[in-house]
Amino acid sequence: MCKKILITGAKGMLGTVLCPFFEKYNILAIDKDNGDITTKNSLAGVIGGFDFDAVVHCAAYTNVDKAEDKPEHAFIINKDGTANVIDCLKNKDCLFIYISTDYVFDGEKKSLYTEEDTPNPLSVYAKSKLEGEKIAAKIDKHVIIRTSWLFGPKGRNFVSTIAQLAKEKKELKVVDDQAGSPTYTLDLAKAIADIVEIYFTKGIKPGIYNVTNTGFCTWFELASYIIKEAGFKTALIPIKSEQSGRKAKRPKNSRLSKEKFKGLSGYYLPGWQDAVSDYLENYVFKEKG
Repeated sequence: MCKKILITGAKGMLGTVLCPFFEKYNILAIDKDNGDITTKNSLAGVIGGFDFDAVVHCAAYTNVDKAEDKPEHAFIINKDGTANVIDCLKNKDCLFIYISTDYVFDGEKKSLYTEEDTPNPLSVYAKSKLEGEKIAAKIDKHVIIRTSWLFGPKGRNFVSTIAQLAKEKKELKVVDDQAGSPTYTLDLAKAIADIVEIYFTKGIKPGIYNVTNTGFCTWFELASYIIKEAGFKTALIPIKSEQSGRKAKRPKNSRLSKEKFKGLSGYYLPGWQDAVSDYLENYVFKEKG
């Protein structure tokens, strides 16, 4: 019998590229237009009648700075929305994958963060995502994926924004005191599909897994790489987080250890440089002609 998969946030940055990885299964892909996770009754009418074998919960409020002004909105989606999805599931024994963030940490640690480190979120967004984690962990067969700095074909992201601004401006100011791993949604989607396949074939130990592209950089180093790859002459000026004018605090260090995922899957995701180059070549530059 064909396995049934529920994917929420199916039209978002991650969900859009994730769905094709599950084409061999029976997929129900929902987004706010056909399965609003903030409205429990209507959501139950959409997903309540299905007996899913796995759920990948991508739907989320992800605007880090706007969440500071609309905290209730972030919590309604990231916390209450997660609870609604779980409450509406007919089969509570399915695999439940929750997509979380490196921002659950405060960045004070000098070395890499592991799955065992205690979160201490700095922003409303990060606090709301952590609350979602706690709810997801109540499902016996849960996997919480912490990832970081997403970029990909759907939606706005740092890589495409820098590529566009570098084309228009002679100089750009970019933060140089925050370090993490840029993560390509296509690489992350493959990793998620592999986790589901491992669960179906061998089973999987519930818990948290850090999944990002390999390697680390600052936002300034990432911008420098983008501009070099694009062949622009734009001057980059490094600034500190306090000079950025951003409302939400972000961790200075959100570098995640990927050893646990490597132990599960047998591989690391590609290096962030290769991922950025692939995205620029196949999406950003191609789309702009």
